[in-house]
Amino acid sequence: MNLGKGDALAWGCVMNAEDPAVLFMTNVGQMKRVHTEEIVFGNRPMKGNLICKRLKTNPSIVTLATAVSAGEELVFKDPERQVIRASEIPLKPRESGFGSPIVLKDGWDLYRGIDECRIIDIPTDADNEVHEDVERLSLFDEKEG
Repeated sequence: MNLGKGDALAWGCVMNAEDPAVLFMTNVGQMKRVHTEEIVFGNRPMKGNLICKRLKTNPSIVTLATAVSAGEELVFKDPERQVIRASEIPLKPRESGFGSPIVLKDGWDLYRGIDECRIIDIPTDADNEVHEDVERLSLFDEKEG
């Protein structure tokens, strides 16, 4: 990332090129989806992507960016529970403003849950014995010699 004077990193989002869209949210709960194809990926330092027009009177402060698919449900807590499908969030060009498909109260939060949980089977012939005779190494051991 090549940040200049006055630039700030708003959010980092790990995603795949196959992800259909990215959800962007602001601090006041406004949101929009952007097609993944509109997000410029690069392997060299770059300024990043402009996500909306810069407005001096009503600036948009991005507080969340995450990959979403159209059928995905998003659960918000504000303190009541509100559920919205990603397809109900406007799909807009990258430079356009945000919309408000639902009204969120102050203090809202997006419930993220667990993305992936893998159950790994332990082989039946696995050794469950705790071995005390294993040599333990430390980064702080003094060098010999």
